[in-house]
Amino acid sequence: EECDDVEPNSAVPQSIGPISKRAKVDDDGTSLADQTAGIAMAAKPLPAWKTAKASDYAEIDNDALFQDVQITGRIKWNVTICEYRARAHANPLNDGLFDVPVKPSKFSGDRDAEWADIGCGYGGLVLELSAHFPAKHIIGLEIRQRVHEYCELQLTQLRANYPGEYLNASFARTNTQKYLPHYFRKAQLEKLMICYPDPHFKRKKHRQRIVSPQLLAEYAFVLRPGG
Repeated sequence: EECDDVEPNSAVPQSIGPISKRAKVDDDGTSLADQTAGIAMAAKPLPAWKTAKASDYAEIDNDALFQDVQITGRIKWNVTICEYRARAHANPLNDGLFDVPVKPSKFSGDRDAEWADIGCGYGGLVLELSAHFPAKHIIGLEIRQRVHEYCELQLTQLRANYPGEYLNASFARTNTQKYLPHYFRKAQLEKLMICYPDPHFKRKKHRQRIVSPQLLAEYAFVLRPGG
């Protein structure tokens, strides 16, 4: 079968399969379709969330606002015990078996927490900050049971190996998307940390995002003014 733009006697390699109409190619070897697509992409403006704002860099040069923290080398960041390994994510929409306090005053853990790490994982950040800021009460919140058990195990070992230290650190297993106000009073927290939250790109997964307009309202409720 012959194509409109191919001469009948032209040699066509048999390995390329059926012949299709070829796109018009410019002198530099670029097809007209590629040139058009490039122009369209260059002209399309970036969405607002991809555009950097001046406020994003407001504190870069203000080194006086930050304190250097050296890693102590005591914390086990890599979990090698298979017993405590767990999937990277848990569905916060499922009803887990959590011992949730009715209100913050009924919480059996540290009621004076000032810094909180949501989704603390294996507790490395909480324990490192605890050693450098002994005057601050720091709590890590984790939804996965085995991961929370490892946090408690590591905290117990550190307290035994370094008497008098890590007394300001604690952990709690809970689902912060559902029960955050059950643990903290209004304006209780000075800092609230969320490290590497899952973006959940799929639309059906958006409800599982740990950072959302609804949850930001709860975070603002438990944070102090200026926190």
